[in-house]
Amino acid sequence: MDFERRVVSKRGEPLKLTPAEYNLLSHFLQNPDRPLTRDMILKSVWGYESFPNTRTVDAHVVRLRQKLEADPNAPRHFLTVHGVGYRFALGVTRSSLLRVAYRASGSPLKIFELFHGLWLEHPEDDL
Repeated sequence: MDFERRVVSKRGEPLKLTPAEYNLLSHFLQNPDRPLTRDMILKSVWGYESFPNTRTVDAHVVRLRQKLEADPNAPRHFLTVHGVGYRFALGVTRSSLLRVAYRASGSPLKIFELFHGLWLEHPEDDL
């Protein structure tokens, strides 16, 4: 995902996402492994202050699963947290995270800061 150009690709091929799908994906990526309620998502992604229908989130998550998951019926990244909402599981290796971080920042110092921050938040993980 190229945040600056608002471009998303899967295995090197560009994906067509609606603005709402892009914003939802961006929100998930900014909150990895964090349980998010539908209301939290509606407020952050759509800017809703009142929540008449939270099924909007469900419909958009289904579309992201269809476009991004290897098997949308057995998602590995866009996970349902029953009774809560959703959680985005990164499921990345250390080397792939390093490649993405370097492409995004181009700076070894920024990569160090990224990994240091992740380690402080999740010291039990093997980063």
